[in-house]
Amino acid sequence: RNLLQQQPEYIKAGQLERGDFIVFPKIHSNGESKFTKLELYLLGLYVAEGSTYIHNKLNMPVVSFSLNIKEKEIIKKIKQAILEISGKKPMEIIDKSKHSSEVRVYSQKLRDLCLTHCGKGAATKILSKEIMELTGENLKTFLAAYWSGDRKHLKRKGSTLMRAATVSENLARQLQGLLA
Repeated sequence: RNLLQQQPEYIKAGQLERGDFIVFPKIHSNGESKFTKLELYLLGLYVAEGSTYIHNKLNMPVVSFSLNIKEKEIIKKIKQAILEISGKKPMEIIDKSKHSSEVRVYSQKLRDLCLTHCGKGAATKILSKEIMELTGENLKTFLAAYWSGDRKHLKRKGSTLMRAATVSENLARQLQGLLA
């Protein structure tokens, strides 16, 4: 029978067999985005590498990005994006013993953007409706930024497997939907 003429049938995950197709709806939008390219870039990286909190002693809103010290180009782009979006100059905190670099800024505006559209906490990050409705170049910008953070490239016999990791079950499902 012709695959395109088939009606989907619900099957429990444990009963799936090799060769089965998985179908789920693609969210459609009108194609318009309320985000700039820089905001999408920063939000994508925030989902992969970012966190936000209120500084205990200073009682100030913080947005932070944790990266490997070798990711100099990404660090530079994050600093530029933070400055342009928030108007505030971020600081970089380097810990050579951990090979890490933290880019940090005190900004309520940026914290609100991240919380509204991505949530907080590694296990509880979740994408907003506006992010889930991204299409075309806007979606590519967001996903490329995310991918530059939480990804692994595995080369296998003439092909490349790209794998992303998250502890957030909701985020994993949302990313799967965006990639569909």
